[in-house]
Amino acid sequence: MIIVFLGPPGSGKGTQSSILCKKFNLKKISTGDIFRELSVQDTALAREVTQVMSSGGLIDDNLVTKVLIDHLETKNLQDHYLLDGFPRTLKQALYYDKYLVEKNKTITKAFFLDVPESLLVNRVSSRITCSNCGEVFNINQNIKQCSNCGSEQLSIRKDDNIEIVQKRIENYKAQTLPIIDFYHNRNLLVTIDGSLPINIVTEEIISHISFV
Repeated sequence: MIIVFLGPPGSGKGTQSSILCKKFNLKKISTGDIFRELSVQDTALAREVTQVMSSGGLIDDNLVTKVLIDHLETKNLQDHYLLDGFPRTLKQALYYDKYLVEKNKTITKAFFLDVPESLLVNRVSSRITCSNCGEVFNINQNIKQCSNCGSEQLSIRKDDNIEIVQKRIENYKAQTLPIIDFYHNRNLLVTIDGSLPINIVTEEIISHISFV
């Protein structure tokens, strides 16, 4: 089973992916986590990424996919994983699809969490994140300790203010919406109303996985 989660910031990807990984015993793969791991490594690939970032350049789609594939190969992950935050562009989706074809694998489902922009802005500007494990909570819950790892290092991310959130949503539309068409045309896409309560969204997702 290989699951892809698509959706703009605040759509609930992180929450739903964590729930699904626990239920189906999937490995959660986040390119953000992978790049953080690379930052403290001394490998040829890590040095290549560091060189690009230190020079102020953008990591291109080919290198991002290369980093992901290297992680999958190093961890010997042939399937039974969930991709959270990848692919972000159509090129990344195409590069990754080529890799899957070579491995005789295919994506099980690609879930798109569709949420109105006004709700996205409200959600993201009202959330706090665990600095240790990345778990996300609503600031109105008055959480003092992360329920996932027990850390008390909870903070508001710098890029979670309203202006930056709106910019991230616009970038998402430009970069990621073509991926939705890509998976739709391959009959892999399932669109979920991400504005519904968390448990309802989870049930809807599971209903599609159960019949795979």
